[in-house]
Amino acid sequence: MATIVIGGGTGFIGSALSHALKERGHKLILITRKKGGDSGVWDETFSWEALKRSLLPPCDAVINLAGTPIFARRWSESYKREIFSSRIDTTWLLARAIRQSTAPPKLFISTSAAHYYPTNQARSFVEEDAPGDSFLALIAQKWEEAAHLAENSQTRLATVRIGLPLSREGGLLKRMLPLFRAGLGGPIGKGSQPFPWIHIDDLVQLFLFILSNDAAKGPFNAAAPEATSQRTFAISLASRLHRPACCPLPAPLLKLLLGQRATLLLDGASVVPKHALDLGFIFRYPTLGAALANLL
Repeated sequence: MATIVIGGGTGFIGSALSHALKERGHKLILITRKKGGDSGVWDETFSWEALKRSLLPPCDAVINLAGTPIFARRWSESYKREIFSSRIDTTWLLARAIRQSTAPPKLFISTSAAHYYPTNQARSFVEEDAPGDSFLALIAQKWEEAAHLAENSQTRLATVRIGLPLSREGGLLKRMLPLFRAGLGGPIGKGSQPFPWIHIDDLVQLFLFILSNDAAKGPFNAAAPEATSQRTFAISLASRLHRPACCPLPAPLLKLLLGQRATLLLDGASVVPKHALDLGFIFRYPTLGAALANLL
């Protein structure tokens, strides 16, 4: 049994991962700003304020999933600063605490995003490829730079560049289902933009794989190995629900409705989980058909 400290453990991804870790008998410590979460999951809680004093509870691993939801509100300048600081500042606090600990953890898993890469539809990207220069790409770069402060001879570092997790419990699929069930779904924008998805169970399994594999370090693309466009996703989802995909959403209308957030759906990069596959990770749901069949 390992003792694992988790930041952002009560969110959509954090809840799924925390329950999986608890089922495997691990002791979980939640870093939190306020009381909350499932009391049946957390063995202890710890404050972000304590991290400002470079304190870190003794543990075997640290996983940071903290970050303000990107899609929740329009991207005003103040909210963009919140998106930035909620990721970079929390990661920096954890990295500094790990670096200054007298008994540092053996592993630090920090999250990042598939938006790390350029929005190029002509090719796919692997972990060694250079980053893009969009707002989200710059956040991902700074996020990973903050995590690297923790890397030392005693602490293995892995950064998970998460694509679009598919789940009935949260994320993009949950938002889209009512529209598609009503027969009002369809491709977004041109529809040719890459859609780097991953089943929530595979995402959780990838974290567990990194946790148990001493060779797992560096960046990991957390996306299914099957390249998918947004149009393919829309048509497959509608078909699975026995509905037409006959209501496309034009890019100008989406930008009017969502503002800068529309880039999350109109832009994208096709990413290949090369690092995970090379280490022997096996996806339970490598194809969109298999994923939707399980989820729906």
